[in-house]
Amino acid sequence: QDLPPNDDTSMYQIFERINTQHLRLSSQEIRSALYQGKFVDLLGVLNDHPSWRSIFGKPHSRQRDQELILRFLAFFFAERPYQRPMSEFLTQFIQRNRNPQDEFLARSADIFRRTMDAFDSSIGVKSFRPERAFNAAVFDSMSVGLARRIESSGVMPTPNQMKKTHRNLLSDQEYRDSVSSMTSDERYVKIRMERSIDCFAAL
Repeated sequence: QDLPPNDDTSMYQIFERINTQHLRLSSQEIRSALYQGKFVDLLGVLNDHPSWRSIFGKPHSRQRDQELILRFLAFFFAERPYQRPMSEFLTQFIQRNRNPQDEFLARSADIFRRTMDAFDSSIGVKSFRPERAFNAAVFDSMSVGLARRIESSGVMPTPNQMKKTHRNLLSDQEYRDSVSSMTSDERYVKIRMERSIDCFAAL
């Protein structure tokens, strides 16, 4: 791959296209295989965090839970506006951060754990389940919204503040629309991220 420079996501695309025999690998399984390094190792460690396991449930056999952690970190550290497809957005992030500085790894681990601890202690298993199923769009927006607030203020919201903000977001029709359909569309990603960041910042 010549363009764009410093981007080898074509490796991912080739791997995905030839991945047709027997049990097809998931997108995250391909990433874990192609981009082995400190960051992939960190995803495995964070996946065992008790609060995350309490919220998500038992470990996913196809690394769906690790992909969600990657999704949170990719949006939290986003250096440019999100552009679809989501799969390529995540692949480019993990490729750029395959073996990052220890400071980046420590910051990633700390903000993920603090964010999940806050949701688990206040809302629990229903944190990212507006209905019965785990909703990735609710997860990415609410977790990034809270994480930005934690890093900017250094103060953890109270459980009552968490519950009120969670309830207000889920009762906002435009936010609900942005997490219900076409959730990888740039416009809906922008809407839900801005709504969540603003709501948590106002605590």
